[in-house]
Parts: sequence; structure tokens; C-alpha cells
Amino acid sequence: MPKTVTSNAKLSVPSISLMRTYFRTLAVLIFLIVIAFNYKQLIQDHSPFSIANAMTQIKTQHLLSNGLLYDLSFFAAMVILLHACWAAVITLSCRPWFQYCNNDNIKTQIWIVILLLHCIFVIAANSYLYPTSLLGIFRGTVLVEPWLLWGLLFLLLSNFMYALFSSISTNKIVILFSLLIVSIGSVYFVSNNTLSSSSKPVNELPNIFVIGIDGLRPDHLAHRGADNSIAPKLNQLLAKSLIYDKAYTPQARTYVAWMGILSGQYPVNNGARFNLAPP
Repeated sequence: MPKTVTSNAKLSVPSISLMRTYFRTLAVLIFLIVIAFNYKQLIQDHSPFSIANAMTQIKTQHLLSNGLLYDLSFFAAMVILLHACWAAVITLSCRPWFQYCNNDNIKTQIWIVILLLHCIFVIAANSYLYPTSLLGIFRGTVLVEPWLLWGLLFLLLSNFMYALFSSISTNKIVILFSLLIVSIGSVYFVSNNTLSSSSKPVNELPNIFVIGIDGLRPDHLAHRGADNSIAPKLNQLLAKSLIYDKAYTPQARTYVAWMGILSGQYPVNNGARFNLAPP
């Protein structure tokens, strides 16, 4: 009889720990990356590889180059690292709520709600900032309203800060703030010294910035009578600029025109005589 009571007591101990929650969160986030990648592949007419191959004529030796393999490995490592940090934020956000209950089902429900709120915020922010993105699935809905995005960000950030400060003592909070102030001061001091040492002009040549926009509709600009809200930043730039209403090109193709602008030569001289020529 005592053995049965002991075994039942062991079974009643909550099994969902923060460590288990972290790895479960990280696994879900990585799984969502796979889903997002396959979703983009399904709705695209052509794969990114086929587009890149058509533009640059990729060869086998290009794919096996050390530079490309390093860049791809670095990109994959950064994606995993960022999602690992994101999983840590979600897990820590669950911590204060887990302390109020010992029921694993309730803990799982709390974790799902916080995880969904984080994912909804990220997708909604992407839909608001990049409405033409293939993953901007919330564009045109109430979820991309600025007031809702800021409210959701405030809610998630407040929850995380509450979990962060409730998990450490007052002395540690003072130490963290002191280290933060010292770090900011050090960065400010170093950046000021760097800027002051590099403020001397290296040469007298002017700095020229070429800003190009592909597929631009002139009738969508304010100086052509369109609504200013369509392209407010571009209209602000044009308001301070000298506008030429007529421009001529030796060949009306993007690649050819770019090579002409950047090289200052005609296509017969720079070699770019058709669109998407091999580099």
C-alpha cells in the first residue's frame, strides 16, 4: 500500500519544466521555418534557384565554392541562433505563469497562447512593413493596424520584462543596469573617438549615391497628381530635387540602363547589350 501511494505522488508531479518548454518552443519555431519555406515554394511560379540560374547562369563550380558554402552556413547558423534566442524569450515569458499552476494541461495552454501571440505579431509586422512579401498573409486585415501592432508589442514586452525582473533579485537588477549604463557609455565614448578621428576628409572627391527604382509608375507620384500617401518618402525626396520629365536611354532595359549609368559608357562599349547578360 505505501508503494502505491508513493507512485501516485510521483505521477502527480508536474512534468512540464522550463527546459522542456524551451526545446519544445525551439522545435516548433524551426518547424514553422520549414512550413514558411515550403509555402513560398508552392505559391511561386519559379523557384529562387531557377531565377538565379536564368540571371547568372549558375554552374556546378559556383555552387561548390568556399565563399558560397561559408555564406550559406553563416546564414543557417544565424537563423538558428536568432530562433534559439526567440525561443528563450517565449520560455521566459511563460515562467511567471507556470508558477501559479501545477496542472500540465493549463501550462500547455498558457505556452500555446504566448507562442501564438509572438508568431501573430511577427507575421503581422512583416505584413505591415513588407506588404508585397510572400509571407505577408495578414495584409489588408485589422491585424496590420498600427495601433494593434503597438498594443501587441507592448503586451508581449511587458510580459517578458515582468518575467525577467521577477526571476532575478534586486541586487542582480542593480548590477545589470550598472553594466548596461557602463556598456552604453563605453560604446558612446568609442564611437565618438572613432568619428572624430575619421572626420577628416580622406580625399576631395565628392560622394555620389545612385538611387534606382525598378518598375516605377510616374503617375503614382505626387508631382504627377497622385496621392502623396502612396509613396510619401519618395515624394519627400523628389520635393527637394530637380526633376527631369524626359530622359533617354540607349536601350530601355533595366540591366543595360544600369550598366550605362554606373559605367558612363554606351552598351557597345561596356558590353551589356541585352537584359540580364552574364556578369
